[in-house]
Amino acid sequence: MTTENHLYQGEYPPSLLAEIRAEGRAIALAKGMPESSAEHVAEGFVRGYVRGLTRALLLLLDARGFSSPEQAGERIRNCADLSTLTTWIGRAAVIDPIDDVFS
Repeated sequence: MTTENHLYQGEYPPSLLAEIRAEGRAIALAKGMPESSAEHVAEGFVRGYVRGLTRALLLLLDARGFSSPEQAGERIRNCADLSTLTTWIGRAAVIDPIDDVFS
């Protein structure tokens, strides 16, 4: 599988990027926005996807009873890499203690 570098997310499968962008673009075009605006909306969808993963990770840690230390919460909120966030989510589902999620 090939990967694509993206301004916000680092490396991840291009099919996921294409799917997220296409959804945002289609919505914008359906509302009659010009092509250039549709591309901006598509990028906003990508950013929103990353924010959703960030929130999911914080909720997962909370649900598992981790009192997310301030430093870990800050690190999660500042991460914009899709691969890293998905790796952390996978680890957070099964690993103790919280520090091992980020190693």
